[in-house]
Amino acid sequence: YYMPECGTNLWFDSMVIPANAENPELANKFINYMLTHEAAAANTLGVGYTSPVQSVFEEMTAAGGEYEGNEAYIPRVGYALDESFNDNEYLRTRLSELWIKVKANSAN
Repeated sequence: YYMPECGTNLWFDSMVIPANAENPELANKFINYMLTHEAAAANTLGVGYTSPVQSVFEEMTAAGGEYEGNEAYIPRVGYALDESFNDNEYLRTRLSELWIKVKANSAN
């Protein structure tokens, strides 16, 4: 894992409930479950991503923790050259058009 000195794109994984979700109550229960200490710890051990659950983060990075001293697990924050990329409406529309073409061609 490498974060260049020239800066990099910051990215975030998120669990969200789309406005048109068929069962938003169940989706909310799943997100709440994933935020429990036990589920969050199992998830971070399974995928290696930094946990948003503070107690899990502290456990994993503490002395003897699974990710003690692992810089890839501890996000770099406040670095002036890092940035979050944002899509604009034109780009979003164009990417959607191109993705439709990709899917149409892969069906043939």
